[in-house]
Amino acid sequence: RAGGPPPPSHILVDTPGQIEIFTWSASGQVVTEALAGAFPTAILYVVDTPRTTRPVTFMSNMLYACSILYKFRLPLILVFNKTDVAPCDFAQEWMADFEAFQAALDSEKAYIGNLSRSMALMLDEFYTNLRSVGVSAVTGDGVEDLLEALEGCREEYAQGYAHDLQRRRQARAEADLARAKESAERLEKDLEADRASGAGAAGAGNMSAPGGDASAANRSTLPKAALWPLGSRDDAARDEGEEEAESAADGPVTHTRDEELEAENAEAAELESFRAYIQQQQTTAQQK
Repeated sequence: RAGGPPPPSHILVDTPGQIEIFTWSASGQVVTEALAGAFPTAILYVVDTPRTTRPVTFMSNMLYACSILYKFRLPLILVFNKTDVAPCDFAQEWMADFEAFQAALDSEKAYIGNLSRSMALMLDEFYTNLRSVGVSAVTGDGVEDLLEALEGCREEYAQGYAHDLQRRRQARAEADLARAKESAERLEKDLEADRASGAGAAGAGNMSAPGGDASAANRSTLPKAALWPLGSRDDAARDEGEEEAESAADGPVTHTRDEELEAENAEAAELESFRAYIQQQQTTAQQK
């Protein structure tokens, strides 16, 4: 808007709920991909620094960070908050120096210490290269470092993550299209089976009807359920059964060849409409 404030350079979105629920639920994936598809996006994993002074708690946070990185595949920054209460130098040292972390674990004599040591052996290569900054939400200390790290994430997003996101979206679109084509093929096979069964029943009716000819005979048309490939076949079958019951009460009904052709043309039109829908979905996926 003319004369208004300039647009923000950064947008912070606080994700709702517990970290496990957001990370591993479908809604978390939807939210992050929606944001990442609209702008360069990074994930800030906020760590409570005073509560991370124990090596086992530190390792728990590294496990969370690596799992989030694996799940969302977006640039990630470890933000050690509350540095006005406790500095984060020890945590950044443990991230960069495996031996220093192992030495800190020597004070942990319980089983959890051995577990943390084993986890460090596996995760060290993952969290060593993660970006990390120390920030104080109270004093504002470290915010400039955070903005600088975000600029690095912007470049990382443009170089790799944006292409990976587009590739995954394309793969999902192709999978959806393949399922739609498979459904169309199954539908066509069902219609062919319906035609074959209808032709067989008509042939039997011609042989049993004295004086019957090919143009006008006591032949049944195709099942009406086949004429609604995108709707409810149960409803169509029920309607057909009710009409057959009414016809039986009124006496035998003779279907002419014109009526049969009209039914077949209606069925072909429905199938062509469904094919056009599949073609439209395929074109849309290719354009994306």
